[in-house]
Amino acid sequence: MRGLILHCLESLGDKRIDLVVDQTASKAIKGYWALSDRVLLVKIAGKLVDLNIIQVYAPTANSNDEDLDKFYNDLDTAKTQCKSQDPLIIMGDFSAKLGKDKVDDIVGKHGLGIRNERGEKLIEWYQTNDIIVGNTWFQQPLRRKWTWKSPGDENRNQIYYMMISKRYHMVSTTSKEKMDMEKPW
Repeated sequence: MRGLILHCLESLGDKRIDLVVDQTASKAIKGYWALSDRVLLVKIAGKLVDLNIIQVYAPTANSNDEDLDKFYNDLDTAKTQCKSQDPLIIMGDFSAKLGKDKVDDIVGKHGLGIRNERGEKLIEWYQTNDIIVGNTWFQQPLRRKWTWKSPGDENRNQIYYMMISKRYHMVSTTSKEKMDMEKPW
């Protein structure tokens, strides 16, 4: 695939967030902004409306509450840079487990596992921002649900999510996210 990789790096660390776009989409990019080493906003010009994509890499479970609060503040800042009438897609590693219990019209019943504390915090953010979690609404085989596995393959969890603004939820007919860290593209 020919295209463009947009990324932001922490100068002294190994944290990195990328968004890979194909050649056609790369020609339509209006701009991109790294709000932090964990939040990247990309605006793509459309015919009728622009598409906003926020790519994230949340602090890991070992991080402190201050890091998590900063992440959500950066995410809020990115969202405020988007026009409400334009489609918004938010995707990436949220280091949170939403589980398989449905929550209103925000989280579907096709998630994986049991919701954790970070999952609760993420759901609160979705409710405040009128966002739905696309990859919990569609039935998938178990092998397509997990997005992270522990060293030694003892545990598999779903911590990568693809969200869309509620206004455009009918556009999403399926939502899959799968990462192969050896060959990400």
